[in-house]
Amino acid sequence: MRNLYYGKLSLIAAMLLVVPLCSSAANKKQEQMVTEGVSMNDLVQNLRTHQTEYLKRMMVDSEMRLDYVKEVYSDQKLEQLIIEKNLGQSQLLLAALYKARKDILFNTWLEYEFDQINEDLTALALERYEANPDTYRQHKRIKVAVIFIKKRTGKEDEARAKTEGILTQLKDNPEDPLLFFKLAEEHSDDPLAHQGGVNKKWLIAPSNLKESTPALQAAFELETPGQLTEVIESDAGFTIVGLLGAVEGRQLSFGEVKPEIIAKIKQNLMLRKKAEVFESLKADDNLVIDDETIKNVISTIYSSRTSENSGD
Repeated sequence: MRNLYYGKLSLIAAMLLVVPLCSSAANKKQEQMVTEGVSMNDLVQNLRTHQTEYLKRMMVDSEMRLDYVKEVYSDQKLEQLIIEKNLGQSQLLLAALYKARKDILFNTWLEYEFDQINEDLTALALERYEANPDTYRQHKRIKVAVIFIKKRTGKEDEARAKTEGILTQLKDNPEDPLLFFKLAEEHSDDPLAHQGGVNKKWLIAPSNLKESTPALQAAFELETPGQLTEVIESDAGFTIVGLLGAVEGRQLSFGEVKPEIIAKIKQNLMLRKKAEVFESLKADDNLVIDDETIKNVISTIYSSRTSENSGD
């Protein structure tokens, strides 16, 4: 978590350097240059945003140093273009930089506060596991193929007879492993008929299996690949399910689910801490402000901006 956080921090922090670097651009000619367009000061400011391990690797890798300077060169070139085109005071740019800085400062403090939480995460995870082990049970999974014959008004008996005839044909030819798929392609009204009725996804037994459709219940009663259900009737039509594969359910050990449980605990702790930090930073409802001064500042900036926009 910390590595990902500081990776993001380094990226945005580098972006936030645009304003101070732009303001000091005139002084760069007097600084020591490490290459065209990149001063020693540029390099120092950028390197400060990187982790110690990254600096350690750069110390012994000249190619890495060259790539890094090239990256800084590109950044400086972009900043110079911003300066030349007078885009450094763009309202959109300043607003984006302000928000990015605000987010970084908040996340930095949040990370610090989160690190102060002194919890035995393994003990908490074990407590959660033992409180409800059924939550960490792997349910039975099956892969099936389906033949479905749709009911048509006034022809329900024909649909039933057709489905029963297909089932008889399948039972009479158990040595033909491809027959189910052929018959599905020829006769099934199921959307998967074009691929032999095969559902390529594994079906996971729902916890409320007894409340599921009769076809799904019958499918999960199958145990051996090649087994078939009887004809299953529903309001829509008649179904035959063939079992292609099955993985029985089992209780997962604490060791298997420990990383998942700890990750969820950390997520919950972070959300709780985030709410606490946010609340701790809120100003008091009775905060006293110098409203007249604030109004004057806003008025001055507004007047300046409208004057610029009008071309005066």
